[in-house]
Amino acid sequence: MLLHGQGDVSMRREETKTGLPEIYYHILTHLASNPDAGDTVEGIVEWWLLEEKIKFELQRVSAVLTRLVSEGLVLEQAGSASHTIYRVNRNRQTEIGTILTQLSEHYGGPD
Repeated sequence: MLLHGQGDVSMRREETKTGLPEIYYHILTHLASNPDAGDTVEGIVEWWLLEEKIKFELQRVSAVLTRLVSEGLVLEQAGSASHTIYRVNRNRQTEIGTILTQLSEHYGGPD
């Protein structure tokens, strides 16, 4: 089979609910968006997968910032060149401290 052999622990660890490794999806996504693309393994890791990860992270960060703004914990203001600037809501710093204490118990605290 194309995916992996029985002994390939690293790929099995990354398998999604579909049984396919996440990288499988990201490589096909890049190739579907860029059908003329071709690269070495090193190039695929450095450029294709990094590009897909950045797109995904931009979407996740945007969604979290939208939530933080709607909760009033973060303020947004128009910046130059139609960019939005995000800042902490200083009026809610005590509440933010409480939230961070609770979250640090779940996430294991700062690195």
